[in-house]
Amino acid sequence: MIARQYSWFRGLNEARQAVILNILYIRPASLKEWAKYKPELIKALDAYQFREAARLMKYLKIAKQLKNRFNRLCSQFEKGEWLDVYKNFEVKI
Repeated sequence: MIARQYSWFRGLNEARQAVILNILYIRPASLKEWAKYKPELIKALDAYQFREAARLMKYLKIAKQLKNRFNRLCSQFEKGEWLDVYKNFEVKI
């Protein structure tokens, strides 16, 4: 569903897709909220500006509540590489 709704998702590697899916698992309404309240985040994702998207993810409300987890997720998203803590996380689309 996410791949059909957001074309940028298909262009992400598996480690980055896992970050988006992880965030959606925590807060299912996230993408709708991003489109409404954080259009610059969607714009960065659409342009594959990974560093900027990771920076903007840290300003999400849920990121403030789960700071350590989001620091790890944002690092993984920016680098596009699995962090050790997430290497066994399997992406199924």
